[in-house]
Amino acid sequence: MIYVDDDAAGANDGSSWENAYNFLQDAITTATGGDEILVAQGIYKPDQGIGITLGDRRASFRLNSGVTIKSGYAGFGESEPDIRDVGLFQTILSGALTAMT
Repeated sequence: MIYVDDDAAGANDGSSWENAYNFLQDAITTATGGDEILVAQGIYKPDQGIGITLGDRRASFRLNSGVTIKSGYAGFGESEPDIRDVGLFQTILSGALTAMT
């Protein structure tokens, strides 16, 4: 499993909720067939991640074959981070690119 949480403050290597990637693109880049990406509540944009230019209009979420994304987890900082409730812990994949300043 690969973990993603925009609030995680650890190593950001995707190995746990504490060390979750902050950006979904980073998890997608490392995922291979059969991997599950667990995504905590938050808003995730395709132009955020290592080596990606903010505001890049070509940015999109593209999964490798066989990769599964599951969203709606409580995530880092919650007493039970593995609780999944898609109504309560909303995960939004937004096409609104990050504004460049």
